[in-house]
Amino acid sequence: MAVAEFLVGLVHTFGYLGVFIAAAIANATVLLPVPAFIFIITAGAVLNPWLVALAGALGAALGELTGYGVGYGGRRVLKHKNAHIRRAQQWFMKRPSFAAIALFSALPLPFDVIGIFCGVIKYDIRKFVVAVFIGRFVLYAALAYASSMGIMFLPDFFR
Repeated sequence: MAVAEFLVGLVHTFGYLGVFIAAAIANATVLLPVPAFIFIITAGAVLNPWLVALAGALGAALGELTGYGVGYGGRRVLKHKNAHIRRAQQWFMKRPSFAAIALFSALPLPFDVIGIFCGVIKYDIRKFVVAVFIGRFVLYAALAYASSMGIMFLPDFFR
């Protein structure tokens, strides 16, 4: 949990820039979960929740490029399975892939596998970043706004 405490410290020290940096770091970890929810909820309680969501989503979209890069670079390792990769790519491209990426990034589930897969099949990197941004913005806005509403209603609750 030392990483989570460090990320919360970034948010407290640098505000929105700290949210951006913390989200980028938390989402840059590949297959190693770092709880991004902690600093989004913390920041949403004391800062503007919409700006927290914006800064967090921008950081998350850039941070997820590490998973994409792992997949893109890992294509060399998977050369012997090229037919399987082509088949998966064709299947993915025939479906509403942009919406699927946005939806999966909006869910509180590990997203690294999707990023790696998109890198392996050479999914358009601009579309990937935009889809991740949209999904994470929805998720982070919900968390930050809920946190801000909870903090605002606490004094009334205890009266």
